[in-house]
Amino acid sequence: MVQVKTPKVSVIIPTYNEEDNVYKCIETMLNQTYSNFELIIVDDGSTDKTVEIVKSFKKVKLFKQNHEGPGIARNLGTKHSQGEILIFVDADMEFPKDYIQNSIKPILEGKSWGTIHYMEKIANKNNFWARCWGPVVPLDKDGKGLIYRTITKKKFLEYGMFDPKEGYADDQSIMKKSGVKAEPSKAWCYHNNPDSAKEVFLQSRWIGNSYGLFLLDVPLINLLFLLFTYPLVYLLMVQKSLKIIFREKSVKYLFYSILFSLVAYHGRFIGMVGRVFGGKKVK
Repeated sequence: MVQVKTPKVSVIIPTYNEEDNVYKCIETMLNQTYSNFELIIVDDGSTDKTVEIVKSFKKVKLFKQNHEGPGIARNLGTKHSQGEILIFVDADMEFPKDYIQNSIKPILEGKSWGTIHYMEKIANKNNFWARCWGPVVPLDKDGKGLIYRTITKKKFLEYGMFDPKEGYADDQSIMKKSGVKAEPSKAWCYHNNPDSAKEVFLQSRWIGNSYGLFLLDVPLINLLFLLFTYPLVYLLMVQKSLKIIFREKSVKYLFYSILFSLVAYHGRFIGMVGRVFGGKKVK
């Protein structure tokens, strides 16, 4: 008789003002076919009802910190975890019942020590901002991932956990330290995309604030570099708009796509300018 491996899994989710999403996130994560897991929420200084909602779930372990960013929150959750395998997901995600099982399968089969889900479908697809953001395929041209969503605790600690200095890209730091990209799994999830001009701008600014594209540690030179490359913003806007129109197969997205691209790419540009003068910031 073949013995099925069922190691303890720790699912770690950072939260920051996620009162609109966190209930569904926790509800779907607790409803998994794989039973040997703990769910750890680390609240990153929320000022809304996030903590109150999390406390309504008796099976959830809650820890709190000041607003220091998701990377530090994930590391804190790891320090309190008991699992052999760690899963890092976000509070604006929702999950099918087999998410954990599919995420850890390549690890249990000895094919990899870390994986990434292959798709993030749009949860709030009735919102045009969310539809323009689009579904996310977090794989590169080789079918590998820069982010480890699932990883053995041994390897995660070996590579020093996440580097919070990476800002938005802190979850790419394991790949950078190890030089090994994450293997894709058959897991997928839903993602609640930014659903307003403000949210698209803030998320894009955070992304831009994490870019490492600068020439020297001289703010003035880097600013001149950004101003010189600014026209690329409009080329990227055109490219993104066309992608949205072709993906949605509707001319009505001509206006929406231009508006979305205008907000998103200027948000990234302003985030890059902010990094030149202020360094990386938490969301």
